[in-house]
Amino acid sequence: MDIKLIDRTLALSNLIGQAGLAYVEANSDLQVTTWNPAAASIFGYSEDEAMGRPLYELLPISREELVGCRTTCVLGEAELSRGSQRFQCDIHYAPIMNTKGKKLGVAVLVKDISEQVRDRRNFRQQEQSLKDIFGFAPIGIYQVSPDGQVVYANPEYAWMLGYETADAVIDQITDFPSQTFYDRKKANEFLFRMREADEVNRFRSRLKRKDGSWVWVLNYAKALKDDTGRPGGFNGFAVNISETVRTEQEIKKANERLQMLSVIDGL
Repeated sequence: MDIKLIDRTLALSNLIGQAGLAYVEANSDLQVTTWNPAAASIFGYSEDEAMGRPLYELLPISREELVGCRTTCVLGEAELSRGSQRFQCDIHYAPIMNTKGKKLGVAVLVKDISEQVRDRRNFRQQEQSLKDIFGFAPIGIYQVSPDGQVVYANPEYAWMLGYETADAVIDQITDFPSQTFYDRKKANEFLFRMREADEVNRFRSRLKRKDGSWVWVLNYAKALKDDTGRPGGFNGFAVNISETVRTEQEIKKANERLQMLSVIDGL
């Protein structure tokens, strides 16, 4: 055999081993003939135990599929077993052909992806938990893109603005300052604070509702940045303080009446 070909084969074998990939070869009778250390780790069989075993007994691939294999095939997130343990793997298998086009066997690469699958499941669970929290949160939560488009809104924020659903807010509010602030001066002040400090805290304003009415809120917002540090919009929270403002106004009116009564009594 060509020395260079041997060197390349050894180098490839080392790379496969370093990547933690199980490499298995089977002959034309689908009996295992090659079994690297990673295969022993993934399948739980030593090289001696694996030699001569039918390949289709080790993989979730039928004998007919392996016999009929003529091109590289991929089986993603396949479930394998190692004793009583079950785990997920990505499996790539391809025919081994000679220079005359005759099929000599099948080569298989197997990668254990159990950890990645677990991470994805955990991420999806966390994502769903956040959606549940935002969906039932008693404060308005939203996100605005750099061009002023509302790209996320929870149901409470939709209610504050007088829309039936959060999707309606996302679809219809394309100019955040003019469509959500009742007072233009307040909208300009909000945007100025965002530009200067990248955040807004306890900013009192009136939100414009779809029907033309308003609701008093405390605004909180934090700028988002992309990987280069450029502005990427902002996340915002709105706390409904309409009852608080109404109470403040009633107290103010009551104090004014008391002051007027005290003047009349003095006269």
